[in-house]
Amino acid sequence: MIDETYRNVNGMKMQFANLQYLFTNGSKGLSGASALIRQMYELYMTNPAEYQVILEWANRMTGTPPMSVEDAFFAYAKDKTPLPTQMLVEYLQKAADYCHLKQPLLGMTDTKAVHKAQQKVVEGKLLRFRFRKDAQAIRKVAQLYYTFIRSYFKHEENAIPKSVDLVKEFVVEQKTMEEKFDISDFRCKLDKSYKPFLLSVKKLAASTAAQYSQSIEAVERFIRERGLDCTLDTDDPDEVQRIYDVLMGRKDFADWNNQRHHQYSAALAQYVAYLHQDVVDAKDTGTLNAMTIKDVVIKVLRDAGKPLTMPEIVQRIEAGQLYKFHSSNPTQIVYQGIRRYCKGMKAPDHAPVDLFDRFTDETGQIRYMLIYEGQEVTGSTQTQAIVSADIRWLSILQDSFPDGYILNDFLGQFQAAAFWQERYGEECPIQGNAIDAAMKAVGVVRDGRVVMKSDEDKELISTICAEINDILSYYTAVYRTCIYDRHREQLAACSIYTELAMTQQILYEAKDSFYSVNQTFAKRGQFASVVQDVRKVLRNHGGPMPVSDIANVLWFIPYDTIYHYLLIDDESLNIGNSTWMLAEHFPLTREDAGKIGDMLDEYFLTNDYVRAADLIPLLKDRLPGMADDLREMNYMAIYNIVAYYLRDQFSFTKAIISPKGSAVDFTGLFRSFAAEQNTFTLADLNMFASELDLPIYWESTYAGGAVRVSKTDFVNRRFINFDVDAIDEVLQDFCPDDYLPLMAVSSATMMHLPSCGYQWNGYLLQSYVFGFSKIFGLSYSSFGKTGYYGAMVRRSCKTISNYGSLVERVLTDDDTWETAADALDVLVKNGYQALRKYKGIDTAVAKAKQNKLSSDDRG
Repeated sequence: MIDETYRNVNGMKMQFANLQYLFTNGSKGLSGASALIRQMYELYMTNPAEYQVILEWANRMTGTPPMSVEDAFFAYAKDKTPLPTQMLVEYLQKAADYCHLKQPLLGMTDTKAVHKAQQKVVEGKLLRFRFRKDAQAIRKVAQLYYTFIRSYFKHEENAIPKSVDLVKEFVVEQKTMEEKFDISDFRCKLDKSYKPFLLSVKKLAASTAAQYSQSIEAVERFIRERGLDCTLDTDDPDEVQRIYDVLMGRKDFADWNNQRHHQYSAALAQYVAYLHQDVVDAKDTGTLNAMTIKDVVIKVLRDAGKPLTMPEIVQRIEAGQLYKFHSSNPTQIVYQGIRRYCKGMKAPDHAPVDLFDRFTDETGQIRYMLIYEGQEVTGSTQTQAIVSADIRWLSILQDSFPDGYILNDFLGQFQAAAFWQERYGEECPIQGNAIDAAMKAVGVVRDGRVVMKSDEDKELISTICAEINDILSYYTAVYRTCIYDRHREQLAACSIYTELAMTQQILYEAKDSFYSVNQTFAKRGQFASVVQDVRKVLRNHGGPMPVSDIANVLWFIPYDTIYHYLLIDDESLNIGNSTWMLAEHFPLTREDAGKIGDMLDEYFLTNDYVRAADLIPLLKDRLPGMADDLREMNYMAIYNIVAYYLRDQFSFTKAIISPKGSAVDFTGLFRSFAAEQNTFTLADLNMFASELDLPIYWESTYAGGAVRVSKTDFVNRRFINFDVDAIDEVLQDFCPDDYLPLMAVSSATMMHLPSCGYQWNGYLLQSYVFGFSKIFGLSYSSFGKTGYYGAMVRRSCKTISNYGSLVERVLTDDDTWETAADALDVLVKNGYQALRKYKGIDTAVAKAKQNKLSSDDRG
């Protein structure tokens, strides 16, 4: 594209305009694209896999590729820290493991994702427990990497030449397109039918059902904003399945979906099931696609027993009716479906374990094969024989590549073939990736290089394999990161510096005695289950056991993983002080639980619910003998065991027991609490919410009669005498306009308010405006434990009906802001809200700017 004719800036602008014309279907740009450009555009749209191969060749032809992000970071860190490269790699890997990232932190270029991981490491309470003396160093290296990424991309942005302004303008224009599509009718349809389906048929929680419904609405908006010729507002499940396949093949949608932890793809899958509920019959059950693309391709390659090209894979899928594509381009769907599981593929959300490998055969075709599956599927039968038997590659590796043979490097493959011909006097019988496989067969892979094996390496890896096999003979899961941490010094002595390099060595030595899946080593045919392993430890112990003791036994599973699975396992009960025991070991039999059930049935004849904290007093009153047997247990331990035995008889929501099928009014709990107390403190309110396992319901607390008279104290409204008319009259002097932020009323000004028995302050003023004033109402984003925020708004003001309209009015009246970030600063600085976060800020900013323009026009 950039040659003797188009090497200057104007020529480059013209070429970018030609590209813009193609990518916008002729709506923008110039129509003079050459036949070659049109050919490459067509290839990019129809066969991105082949396009990438050509692009890789082009990069090699142009010379040395640019410095990688990893190398750039090492160069940046050289002057910032005395830590060697090896330790930087280790600490970033530990940071990634702690954050449960699906890809290494080192090499990640998404600034927001890196910042999120860095914050999690800095704020991580378990980091020091897990990594002990290395915790502080991990925090510093994570901060260093985040600082580097920010500066790196700032530099890259500044380095962009002006010649790309045309394309940049086009991208910005697309990203800032306003939401002009009304889909309110579709949203009503989802709320009336799709959400009830999720609740009643799929048995999803109300919050999850609402989230899925909102996700379908968001996907529909995504479709309409990009002008796609389809809609989810249909009753045809096949059409929705086709849309699903098309969207999953789009990079922009895949990236968006990955950022939201696959929320949109999950919602679409449920939406297809919802549409199928009335139309699926026996002959059409295949429409549901029980297997994923990944699983289907694994089956096809296993059945074939040899590498296949992408068209061959698709042909076998369609011949066996293994997957219904609902798409005119099934090859693209398969490629997008497996690329994140393919070794060497730069997918945006790459899986932690590679399932597929690819290579170029003698005819130049790309073939795919399975890895880590217990068979050496590396090419034709002839190639396999060469790989497994030809020891002549060993001398070439030793003599010609003293620093190691670099894998997936075209120049290295060419040099290896030349060394073969020079040493043995014959043309090299294999080429391309087959040479990589031959080198791996005689050497050992470390950080992308094949190096010579040594006796020390073999002995260490053999010892680790034996250790893993010994653990897996009794337990089901061994986490790779724990094995790496346990042996990292010995591994470093053998020049194995990363967990990935260790994993490759171990799997090669294991010879299929175990495999790697989801960050763990596991036996084939044995499901890796942390829950089962934890239960086994508790069962062997026979009684209560602190989580730290469980973690000592299960040293090969991360502490926070153990803690997580203890929390979600209904047979492992928390009896307080981070101590767990199995339900079967609890000093309460099923017969005893039946007596408690009879007691609760009788209690619910006159009551709607019972709190967990009230369970022990109730037992002492009605079943004193049983209460005496359980005297060593705290109320949550008793609540948990009762929930375990009686979960089919009663509802256990948060820390509340109620009759089966009845809904607990949590707001009523806080209203009752406030109404029953003459005075209480913020600590009392926190403790009450903690006992219920709920957040504080502030509005309900105030509705119950609580008046906040200071940062820490609340008083029942019965003990406060507000002269409402007199107070409102003074407040009108404070606020001559439609609204006034509470923080604008100073302590000195409050001295003019009529006495109510307590000293006026911001908290008391907030309570008064919220629940007593006749002239003013409180407009707020949310209540908080500390601080008073919001504004007093005249009830007569018709233009401010909620907090969103208040924000719009405030921004319209304020001339000190330009961007959305500035607008958030205005809201926080003036006390309208506590945090620089507001979901509707973009909409409010747009409306405020329009209001200002309209005002200028009238002026």
